[in-house]
Amino acid sequence: MSRVDRGGERGDSGGDGRPLDTGADEPTSVLFTYVAPFVGVLLIAVGIAGAVPGGYALIQDELRDCGSPTIAVETPERSAAITGDGGPELDRFSVEELGAAEAAAFEEALADPRREAHVDGPFPHRAAFESGVVITYEGEQYYATVVAENTCFTAPALGFPLGVFAIGLGTVGVLTPPLYRKLAELERRSTAGGGTVVPAAVEADTDGAGAGDGTNGPSDAGEAVDPNESRERH
Repeated sequence: MSRVDRGGERGDSGGDGRPLDTGADEPTSVLFTYVAPFVGVLLIAVGIAGAVPGGYALIQDELRDCGSPTIAVETPERSAAITGDGGPELDRFSVEELGAAEAAAFEEALADPRREAHVDGPFPHRAAFESGVVITYEGEQYYATVVAENTCFTAPALGFPLGVFAIGLGTVGVLTPPLYRKLAELERRSTAGGGTVVPAAVEADTDGAGAGDGTNGPSDAGEAVDPNESRERH
């Protein structure tokens, strides 16, 4: 085979036997190198925005008294100053008239240093407590009112699972470029190992040996030599 033919064979590969980059896979390279990680970052951001409030909504009952209003009970002296002459007209109850949760919260607030307690359960007199009430207990009158609503945070039911899924998918997108480069390198090695690379030195020897076609090399090996001519030369 002539040098021109061998050069044509080598035209599809580099000097080390690797296929030359023709640019055919450039759109794919841009997709996996730039677009995928950018979309991954956006998915992670959206996932965090959904997973954090969604997860908090699931565990808020364990972190605080969600949905349990807080009442405060004043001392008898302070209560007398609030409800004395010229004071507002307030609803008045005895402890026995309160609901079970209301009475438990009232007694707990009396023993609490801050004189506050949560109403854990039904709150039938809530509207009256929000305006302030006077409760008679063991011969003393106490002013009580709601000081905190402790409303529960609401979030979409699927916010947490969808947020976690978006974070996982976004992480895959961010990790795509190194994975793509690794796979591309493995493919190049596999392609290079499947072809035969002819060294330049071997090529030169082959061309020299094949020059017997009369172009530059000696005569054909099968040409006859006259013995008499050889003796005359000596």
